[in-house]
Amino acid sequence: MITLKQIEAMHWIASLGSFERAAERIGTTQSAISKRILDLESVIGLELFDRSRRGAKLTEIGEEIIRLGRDMLLLRDRIAEVSSGAHSGFRRLRLGVTELSTLTWLPRLVLLLKETFPGIIVDTEIGLSRTLHDRLLDDEVDIIVIPEIFSDPAVTAVRIGEVETAWIAHPSLIDARDVLTLRDLVTHTVIGKGKLSGFNLFNTQWLKERGASPSKILIANGNTATIGLAMAGLGVLNLPIACHRHLIDNERLCLVNVTPAIPPMPYAAMHKAEKSSPFIESVLKLIGEIANFSDHILMARG
Repeated sequence: MITLKQIEAMHWIASLGSFERAAERIGTTQSAISKRILDLESVIGLELFDRSRRGAKLTEIGEEIIRLGRDMLLLRDRIAEVSSGAHSGFRRLRLGVTELSTLTWLPRLVLLLKETFPGIIVDTEIGLSRTLHDRLLDDEVDIIVIPEIFSDPAVTAVRIGEVETAWIAHPSLIDARDVLTLRDLVTHTVIGKGKLSGFNLFNTQWLKERGASPSKILIANGNTATIGLAMAGLGVLNLPIACHRHLIDNERLCLVNVTPAIPPMPYAAMHKAEKSSPFIESVLKLIGEIANFSDHILMARG
């Protein structure tokens, strides 16, 4: 028979990366954790962890079992809330996102969260990537969605998509018919949001690796401000292109033809590994389903 204790052990091993850490998190011994997994594997008849690799890595069947198992744990938690007299739908989620998310998919996510978890309170924080990452490590937010440029063993990152970007400028600054090398590009002032912006860190590092460090950088606070500076002809700007296509279509700005093109920017939803829970996993799943960086909420039709 499969038990919730076995599923719970599997969940924490997969989340924290080792049997030892899972035992500490649950408050039991490593041998007890190991026995739960062995018993579960005996019932299923297949190995759930790949023992030929270092660390606790799930097998393919293990990945499938844990997806189903986390739903079981989430239901267990809801039942416990009811039995304790708590409001069955009450939860608080502290969510940190960058400006791009607020301009695209965040409103739809909040509505979906309220439908999925009636009574939920969503506290949102809008900030720059480095600041949000630090606040996650300090337990001041539960989940953040930022460019996937920071790596920390205490943080679990789930890739939710990639964002296509492009260099843009005012037509008076650069002729859209010209083809620029990266070194040509950085002879112009590069507009950005500073060292705390994951978007800027990604762009700057990519340019630097190709020997094209900007000679002058103009820092502005916020997406609207950077676009305003570009429209004033004060420099070139790298921008998520899909949700800002209207600026090109209306001829307020033009695409700058640069070779080589900058690669898509990966975005991830992140949480502290030790704070993993069925609820957190459910929210991550919803974010993965709804996160679309292409549609600007002010430009959406209908």
